Amino acid sequence: MKETMAVTPLFAVLHLPEFPLQSALRHQPELWDQPIALLDPAQRVARVIAATPGARAAGVLEGLMTPQALARCRELLIRPRSAEGEAATMDAIVQVAFGFSPAIEDTTPGLLTLDLRGLPSLLEPSQRQAWAERLKGAIDALGLRSRVGVGPTPNVARLAALWSEEVFVVADATGFVSTLPIAALEPTAHVAEILGQWGVRTVGEFLALGRAELADRLGLEALALFASASTTSVRPVRQIRPPERFEEFWEFDPAVETLEPLLFLCRRFTDSFAQRLEALGLAAEHLILRLRLESGQDHRKRLRLPEPARRSEALFQCLQTYLETLRTEAPVVGMELSLEPTRPRQRQFSLFEAAVRDPHQFQETLARLSALVGGDRVGSPVREDSHRTDAFRLVSPDFDNAPTVESRPGRWLQASTPMRRLRPPSPARVEIHVLGGASTTSIAPPDLASRLSPDRVSALLSPTFCKDGGDPMPAPGPSVSKTPKPRRTSGSKTPQPVFVSSTVASGRIRRVQGPVRRSGHWWEAHAWAEEAWQVETDRGQVLSLVCREGHWTVDAVAD
Repeated sequence: MKETMAVTPLFAVLHLPEFPLQSALRHQPELWDQPIALLDPAQRVARVIAATPGARAAGVLEGLMTPQALARCRELLIRPRSAEGEAATMDAIVQVAFGFSPAIEDTTPGLLTLDLRGLPSLLEPSQRQAWAERLKGAIDALGLRSRVGVGPTPNVARLAALWSEEVFVVADATGFVSTLPIAALEPTAHVAEILGQWGVRTVGEFLALGRAELADRLGLEALALFASASTTSVRPVRQIRPPERFEEFWEFDPAVETLEPLLFLCRRFTDSFAQRLEALGLAAEHLILRLRLESGQDHRKRLRLPEPARRSEALFQCLQTYLETLRTEAPVVGMELSLEPTRPRQRQFSLFEAAVRDPHQFQETLARLSALVGGDRVGSPVREDSHRTDAFRLVSPDFDNAPTVESRPGRWLQASTPMRRLRPPSPARVEIHVLGGASTTSIAPPDLASRLSPDRVSALLSPTFCKDGGDPMPAPGPSVSKTPKPRRTSGSKTPQPVFVSSTVASGRIRRVQGPVRRSGHWWEAHAWAEEAWQVETDRGQVLSLVCREGHWTVDAVAD
């Protein structure tokens, strides 16, 4: 039978000293050199609960009220404690630590226990020191100050993190615990006083007195202290899953009105997000930015990334492009940034297929164009379900789902006479005539009729003109109407254009096809209607004439 190798117990403890204060200064680590006191606004009487070394040097200690602290240090800065900020900091720590061990316990705020049993990279004792240093470096990159202890039991690892060097791997558990001060066991003040009177200074001296003897003299607390000093008992680790929640926020004091502070924090936030996403193997799909204004209103924007990404530069560039075009009605007093994670996208391209070289840079270009010309003027055109000529709308570019040539309908590949669309259509002056039972009428725009010479009008109204097919028809009468909109008399036939003048083509119309009447949205306020003709002039030019609300345009021309 195959022998089963025993797994050596091994644990690590990650400790963040003065966790509430570190959470408050995480995004401004340069403030550690200044005198800062942390207050808890949830208390009825605000008292100092933590202070930086500079504040302690000035005499600011825990328990002082705000006036007392300010009296001792005039340069003292006050920061409020934030439960939301501490929860977000713990989420970030757990997510980063998950990249080093899948078994994590959230022991207390600012203290994590990691079960390292079964990790092949830590079988050799020589590898454990480098592993602990990498863990500390990853946590320090979040703007925090951490200590790491590694030992055979959770208790020994905790004592190593609390009472030794910043990174310490315990080799001899018994010898290490024996050298610790008695305060490492956290006795009550009464028991600590008694032990001090006995001359007990270290844990080794305490253990040498014996369990039974100390229990007779100190009671049940002596048994609890012996359990705290144990180097063999291994308790179960309550494992947790890292939350897939990525949130960061900051409150400005005073309010800011410029872009630089916002971009500075965005850079800090995105650097933290990138490291946490990398540890969990995720990528960001959406960024949600919320700005709290001094007026009490909130500005909220949801930014979609062109492609799921975890690089800090890609996340920051998306925020920078948007903030550079943003104008708020009031100064900003708080900023909150969160993201929606997703799995990284994996694609296999064919031999002759390639993606956009940098979709994030392309999206940034589109965003800058939108800021210059307007968001409704940038995008990919999509045909609307309408009979209106060139009816389309702009949508965000989606190259991944763009139809290939083979998947497009065949009618687009089998075009009839090639016509070059004019965008925008070219204005035109058109003369038409209407043939009725006993009366005929010729209609033209008034400005054209006023500019035509009598000889030109007579030439246009000659005894015959050609309709579609070239059949001769009687000429219309010489009357010219001043209304630009085609009209019909009782019993009239369809009006036909006889002359066109525009910047792209002009001349007498020799052949006519139409009209084709189109309309849509008649049930809405923006209803539309138009009539279209395909005509050929006496110069051989083939045009597409359209009449909309009495205004004529040349929409297309055959090259």
